Amino acid sequence: MAVDEFGREIPGARGGGRRSPSPHRHHQHREGSGGGGGSALPTHLNDSLPTSRYEERGVGGGDRDHYRDRDRDRGGDDRSSSRKRKTRSRSPPPTSSRRGGDRGSDGGGGNDRSNNYKKSNNKPHPSTVYVEEPMLCQFLWKEANEEKTEEDYDEYRKSYCLNYVRTFFNEHMDDSWFRFMYSPLERYQVAQQEKNRAAEESKEFAQELESSLSKTISSSSTTTNNGSSSSSSSDASFFVLKSRLGGGIRQTGKPEYHHHSSPTKSSRQSLVNPIPATHVLALTNQVLPIREVPHFVTDEQLTVALMQQVSSKTSKAMDPNSMILYSGPPAADLTRTAYLQATDEVRKEIIQTLNHSEKGGGIAKGGSGSGSAGASHVPRKEDTFVPKTLELTVECSDAYGRLEVDADGKGGEPEERGGVPSRKASVWVSTKPINPHVQVLSAALSSKKRIQEDQAAAFKLAKAYDRKRDIPSESRLENLLPKAVPNIMATVAEAAAAAKGNEGSSSEAAAAPDDSLSSQDLEDALDVTIAYLRRVHLFSYYKGCQAAPRVADVLNGNHAASTIYFRLANADELLEPTKDVPDMEMGDGVPKIDLLVQRLKDSIQSALQESEKWDSDDNDESSLPTTCIFVNEEIDREAKDIEYQQSQVEDGWIEDHATVDGDGRARCAFHFCRKLFKDSSFLKKHLIKKHSEFLRAEMAKCHDSYMMKAWDSQEKRPVPPILVDCGHGFGVQPSPVLGAAVPLVADPEPELWRREEERRDFEEKEAEARRERHAAASLDQPLSEGRGHIHDNNNNRGGERVNTFVDVDDMKEEKVEIAFDKIEIPVEPLKKKRKKKKLL
Repeated sequence: MAVDEFGREIPGARGGGRRSPSPHRHHQHREGSGGGGGSALPTHLNDSLPTSRYEERGVGGGDRDHYRDRDRDRGGDDRSSSRKRKTRSRSPPPTSSRRGGDRGSDGGGGNDRSNNYKKSNNKPHPSTVYVEEPMLCQFLWKEANEEKTEEDYDEYRKSYCLNYVRTFFNEHMDDSWFRFMYSPLERYQVAQQEKNRAAEESKEFAQELESSLSKTISSSSTTTNNGSSSSSSSDASFFVLKSRLGGGIRQTGKPEYHHHSSPTKSSRQSLVNPIPATHVLALTNQVLPIREVPHFVTDEQLTVALMQQVSSKTSKAMDPNSMILYSGPPAADLTRTAYLQATDEVRKEIIQTLNHSEKGGGIAKGGSGSGSAGASHVPRKEDTFVPKTLELTVECSDAYGRLEVDADGKGGEPEERGGVPSRKASVWVSTKPINPHVQVLSAALSSKKRIQEDQAAAFKLAKAYDRKRDIPSESRLENLLPKAVPNIMATVAEAAAAAKGNEGSSSEAAAAPDDSLSSQDLEDALDVTIAYLRRVHLFSYYKGCQAAPRVADVLNGNHAASTIYFRLANADELLEPTKDVPDMEMGDGVPKIDLLVQRLKDSIQSALQESEKWDSDDNDESSLPTTCIFVNEEIDREAKDIEYQQSQVEDGWIEDHATVDGDGRARCAFHFCRKLFKDSSFLKKHLIKKHSEFLRAEMAKCHDSYMMKAWDSQEKRPVPPILVDCGHGFGVQPSPVLGAAVPLVADPEPELWRREEERRDFEEKEAEARRERHAAASLDQPLSEGRGHIHDNNNNRGGERVNTFVDVDDMKEEKVEIAFDKIEIPVEPLKKKRKKKKLL
């Protein structure tokens, strides 16, 4: 098998060669496989993604027709369908007991390995996409290779796992989610995109505050002119009022978790605790969710498919930078959710176009009626109805031009013309609005005694994140908070001084009264700070004090920052009775601390330490300031190297695909183009505009060495567990692949066998204990009642079983003997004579 520049085995071509066969396959299985160029049916390993960029690109006609028919009928990936295994299992035949012959059975096998799978599970395991059959456990492998040693089995296990990891890398190296994780340039661009989003969100935050303040000033001036006095609560702007989190109401009944709650439950929770508008991201109302995006569909292909739904007039008028696609992390099945940020006009036009295409054109549906009557009729309900999801077809045949043929690298024609099989996938555009989840904190976390401490910590974290992400000074929290809550700095200073003065007094004296103005100002400052942290920095204060890496994680609900946490309204009242409980103090007199409070305290402490580390790095002259670092110094440096290599590749590729005639005119070198231009500058524009797919293939190779380096250094890779065949008794068991330099999988069969022996020993001991208890109970009886014997329900002794079954159909003759000598016949008494009456 061919080997690439990293020493990795190259999978076979899509036309018919097999991809990454298992190391333990016999030679006789390989002989009949037929590694030809197109006659064999495509397997799951060949139809998932464009294959590795290092392999040959021959595509057979039979495979091409098969792919075209399958993709037209299904419109997507074919991995969900089951497939038959081509090899027989080496698992031992089933026996009643493993001790009686499981380990001692012949190694010939004869049973199909599919018998080891559960019959009810029709969906194949994800690992079957990358390997053709499960790995054998040590017992089965030694049974088939009796002359081999344990070192040979370790080599087999290493080879199997390494081949599995390499196949996964080659399969997904061009996927967007994979490149976001391992390509330094892609990681750098995602971090830069997130930094720009944070700056835009801070501007939106500042504009909303200024707009609310202007409305509050105008309304207060109108009220003053009318002669009425305004209270302190009415002086607060609408922006501050919509940021308050202190009125949370906990519903009685079963707890509802937002990850598994239905839309009905979420709506009920929103009615009880309305979503505070100040905490909602401005991006929430500007994005269009696209769900169930397959892994082989790149962000560029998805963006092109969405732009095709927009009219040419709208696309020319829109700003190219106003359309941004945020891609979320992959799920267990490697599908993801993407979010398109665009203007209202663009989003509405995309929804209308998709809705119109699903209905079949609307006008063509109506038949050949009168045009004037059809145009003037009132729209029906089905004409204006928009479903919750709309199907969008994405063309994803060749992500990076891997299968496009450039025979000699200079536009030459190949010996055999072959096209790229067409491939399309269906994604679902959601028309439902995105609403954040709402949850109420516990009473211990909602206590007003924590307001001052939490406000100081949250404000310090916000200042550190603003400096790190280089937020504009006019949009930073330290400049916005005094506008939202006037005199907040003086209130914070007074509260800190009061807390320091009451350091030796009780906690009741240290806490400010709830109805005071300073207490409400501190609470408003805390709520505005938490809203700023969530919207600008995707930071969750009450849940772990951690920031989400991407905004798609928050929109998708995969991060703690996707939930808005309310403080319980009557928290102090609920905590009040606990003062009289004597168990609230430890043996040494130290009061107990709630577990949730201690966990939040530790999270705040670790977040503050990390922010202090950023300040120390800024003061260090040997390192770059944090404002210039997007990911880290090493990743940023590698990203710059890749950008330089791509620029060099572009210049060389243009020179290789340009021919200059004697008169100075330039001609395109591609055999199917051959266009002539005035000079090389016009030809350069033509190559980049018309043949960019070939350039992308060359530029993508600049990422490979860095991605492979990051992949090999990772201890836990995002690969599915390997299936290990543990015989008929235990079946096929999943086992994770771990290890950076040498990926390995643990053999689960010894542990399973140990548990089975423990279970059998436990059952035997239980049976022996039951027999002893019955014997002891029988010995306690007297001899007249049959001591030492087991009695049954019919009081039979000796432990013998009595047959009480009666067959009604079995007729039996019963003999009856009569002894006449013992029969006494009674003597009949004499009858009395009656006198006859004479007749007169």
